[in-house]
Amino acid sequence: QTSEKPDLDLLAKAGATFFQADRYLTESEVTVEATSSGTNVRSVARVVTISQSPDRFRAEVSFDSDKGAAKIKSTVVSDGKRVWIYRPDLNQYASLPYAKFE
Repeated sequence: QTSEKPDLDLLAKAGATFFQADRYLTESEVTVEATSSGTNVRSVARVVTISQSPDRFRAEVSFDSDKGAAKIKSTVVSDGKRVWIYRPDLNQYASLPYAKFE
């Protein structure tokens, strides 16, 4: 917590600008740590998504671990009607209707 009061006017202006846009860029990271039978596992998922309404987006997804395992990357793209998922490490892709992806 901070002792300073937040600038609510600035926050309101930023929120209004955000919701007026037709494109959004989000970056997220999730870290999962687990222990089982004395073995520690740590995995990190990173996602960068550019989305445009309605139902159009491109996401770059990567998974890695601290054990030196190979990084797994995927690209997911939607035009609002179909979704394509590409795994360059496997040289494979899948295509499915957007309704089934949801």
